Order: sequence, then C-alpha cells, then structure tokens
Amino acid sequence: MAQWDQNGNGAIDYDDGWTQADVDNVNYYCDYDENGVTDACEVHQCITDFENQYRDDMCPGYGHIACDCPF
Repeated sequence: MAQWDQNGNGAIDYDDGWTQADVDNVNYYCDYDENGVTDACEVHQCITDFENQYRDDMCPGYGHIACDCPF
C-alpha cells in the first residue's frame, strides 16, 4: 500500500502520481465500493481474494484464508 499511496492519504487514487491506466487497473480489481479510490482495507481484501483464488486454482482443497481488515 505504501508504494502505491505516494501522497500518504490512505488511498490509491489519481493524486498519487501514477498513470491513469495504473490507477484504473488497481481500482478495477480492488475498488470494492466503486468510489474511484482503493483504500487500505480494500487492498487487504483484494490480496486475500487473490490468495484464495490462487489456492482454488493451484491447491484445490487447501482451504481459504480469512482475516478482518487490520487497518
């Protein structure tokens, strides 16, 4: 999150200096509330979902991880 949130406002948005395409890609996958920014809890959920999808694809039956947002 710190790498993407360049201005330290707690969200990945167009004010962070990334290209529009970069921010649009992050938001496409991780902006769960569709407000145009991806906050720390959405990043956490996105990583969790990605891990669980990986487990489904590569390690069927291994089980999912679940963790409430610590931020």
